[in-house]
Amino acid sequence: MREIKFKIWDKENKKFTDDDIYMDKNGNLGRVQDDGFYCEDTFIPLRFTGLLDKKGDDIYEGDILHNKYDKFNYEIMWDDNSACWSLGKDGQPLSKYKLNEFWDIIGNIYENSDLLNIEDETK
Repeated sequence: MREIKFKIWDKENKKFTDDDIYMDKNGNLGRVQDDGFYCEDTFIPLRFTGLLDKKGDDIYEGDILHNKYDKFNYEIMWDDNSACWSLGKDGQPLSKYKLNEFWDIIGNIYENSDLLNIEDETK
């Protein structure tokens, strides 16, 4: 069974946060303060895929992986409740076998979106 964990992107401060962020029963993220729970729409939860890159680092949705075999960079996203890598709009299921051998995390879509080599679809 895969471990359930998240990392949280703070849109307002443009960084990953280590603050105590909680989720209410409706899935809203926010902070608990002395006088109650306050939802904040500045947080984006990024799920752990349950997979590791070849260095043993956790892979989360939003991560950008480099494939040394085909020399492309791919965004990790969720599709039909399973992690997929994606180049543009097409996603292919991740495989633990392929990840251990060919993939490195090189960044994420929030801090390093320029690392994605996506061709212009209008051409």
